[in-house]
Amino acid sequence: MLYHFCYKQNDNPGKKSMYLFIPTSNYFRGAWLRIYITRN
Repeated sequence: MLYHFCYKQNDNPGKKSMYLFIPTSNYFRGAWLRIYITRN
């Protein structure tokens, strides 16, 4: 399985959003997991 990471820094000035893409049997229909990383 392949894992793709996408980082967005435009959400909040104190948080960094990490998007984890997990491809399923159909590559174009995957599951997106959104993980919030809070940095002080």
